[in-house]
Amino acid sequence: MNAVVPTKAVILNGVLPRAEEAEGKSGGRWTGEQAGAKRSSKGCVQNDGSVFGRFAVRRHVFKMTAKRAAFTFVEMLAAMAFLGVLLPVLISALLVSSRAGSVAERSTVAMQLGENQLNELTLGDAWTSAESSGDFGEDWPGYRWALTQGTWQNGEMTELTMTVSFTVQGQEHDIRLSTLVDDSPAEAL
Repeated sequence: MNAVVPTKAVILNGVLPRAEEAEGKSGGRWTGEQAGAKRSSKGCVQNDGSVFGRFAVRRHVFKMTAKRAAFTFVEMLAAMAFLGVLLPVLISALLVSSRAGSVAERSTVAMQLGENQLNELTLGDAWTSAESSGDFGEDWPGYRWALTQGTWQNGEMTELTMTVSFTVQGQEHDIRLSTLVDDSPAEAL
């Protein structure tokens, strides 16, 4: 008893549906010669006597997947344009953050140096006869200080302002520290 193969049935990897399996062929596996069929691009059986094989289906699926996985030229141009806009912004952000980190670090050092210098000048009234500007020596190159004096309120006290200057990436920065000193004559006890 021979089974009749319909001219438009779906066959995947050489397996016919269960209805055809019940008509006499065990296991439901048919070769291309038995079915006299070939898979078309739409997955239908055509009765033209061609051989249908398992590898033909896999090759067809691979070709479609590889074709869909590629990027188009327009997509590549859009990605390159996006990177062309994004990279300069990222690089400038990195430069700004690097500069901010350097300024913060050097400001902390300048604050400590200025506080030490101001304390040395206020001890024993050295501020009245000492130089009003200078640097911090070879140990701290690039840091300079300047001391300014001003009267405070009613003239009984003097305001001392220590300005410490330093350069970061070609830009000049400074910090200011102020304190009050009593310039009235010391009374003998």
